[in-house]
Amino acid sequence: IDIAVTKKFLTQDYLMSQEQETRIDCRHHCFACGILPKLKDLRRETADSAWECPTVPTRPHHKPRQERVPEVAGIRLTVIQ
Repeated sequence: IDIAVTKKFLTQDYLMSQEQETRIDCRHHCFACGILPKLKDLRRETADSAWECPTVPTRPHHKPRQERVPEVAGIRLTVIQ
C-alpha cells in the first residue's frame, strides 16, 4: 500500500500531534510531505491555479547518466542487448 506521503513527514506529523500542534494550510506553504511527486502526471495536465498549491520550481536539466561498462579483472566487457 502506497500512502504517498513520506515516513519522515508522517513521523514529524505524529510528533506534532503528540504536542497538540497542527500545520497551517499547505496551499500557502509546502511542507514537503511527498504527495505532489506522486501526482506529477495529473498535476502537469491541470492548471496550477486549480491545485492552489505553491508552484513547483523546475529543476535544471541533468545530463543523462552514462551507463556503467562492466569490467572483469580490468577488462571492459561489451554489453549486447
